[in-house]
Order: sequence, then structure tokens, then C-alpha cells
Amino acid sequence: MKYIITETQLQYLRRLSIIDDLIKSSIEMFDRWHFSYIDVDYMIKHLSEDVAELYFFRYSEDIYIGGDEYDELIDFLKVYLEKNWRDKLESIIKSHKGK
Repeated sequence: MKYIITETQLQYLRRLSIIDDLIKSSIEMFDRWHFSYIDVDYMIKHLSEDVAELYFFRYSEDIYIGGDEYDELIDFLKVYLEKNWRDKLESIIKSHKGK
């Protein structure tokens, strides 16, 4: 099956440096968590939702956060985090649980 990148996803790809910054700022909050059950899949889900909200809050003219574009960004972020951040997230979680 051929994967077709939508125009909205291209917009996110062009803003990867912004998205990376939002991911980093969201991860900084992680040190304040004290949940032993956190794993990489949980982090990817949490970060996808958190970063999507931050992104729309800062870069969308539409006050309403939701709809198809929001869902598409969350899906994009889940794939992006899985492919590019999984090892880093595993390392962060491991060091966090060692504290």
C-alpha cells in the first residue's frame, strides 16, 4: 500500500524544528511525574496529544482545537515519535525510574 502525504502533513514536515522544540518542552515536564507504569507507548500517546495542543495553541489561528486536522497531527506525531524518538524516550524513562 502506497502512503500518500497530505498537504497538512507536508506543513508539519516543514515545521519539524518547531515540533521537535515542542516535544522537548513537553518532555521537560516528565521529570515531575512519579508514575511507575510509564512506558514508551504511554509516552508516545501522551506526547502526541500534548504537542498537538501546544502546536495548535501557538500556531493555529483557529481557537477551536479539534477536528480532522488535529486528529491528523496526532497521527503524524505518533508515527514521528515512534520512528525518531523511541530510543531517546526509552533512555529518559529508564533514567527517570532509576531516581
